[in-house]
Amino acid sequence: MPHALKGRMPRLFRDGRCTDNRRLREVYEDLAEQFGLASGLARRLAASVARAWLDYEAVTRDLEMPHKPLALRRLRRQQRAALGQFNAGLQQLADLMTRRRARPADPLAGVRRAIAEANGQ
Repeated sequence: MPHALKGRMPRLFRDGRCTDNRRLREVYEDLAEQFGLASGLARRLAASVARAWLDYEAVTRDLEMPHKPLALRRLRRQQRAALGQFNAGLQQLADLMTRRRARPADPLAGVRRAIAEANGQ
């Protein structure tokens, strides 16, 4: 099994020296800073969101090059799809982290509070 990556980021590329992987790490670290990725599910979701953003950037770069009209339409569809994937993944990540933060730190805090109220304390 390959060694863990810095920040426990899931490995998406075989070789971490490629440009895509460096850019992926930058986007992933931005997401980790914003959302505080504590669980494995959150880290995997953030990695897929970062990958969707890289796909969006790649298609956007391709659109800046001269293309035939048919190719431009295809690239614009790909750009919208990549941006849609990024937005959907970002929303899922935000929802996951909101649910996670909404949980009490102590799972028995509600039980203790109910017992204290029942005892009149």
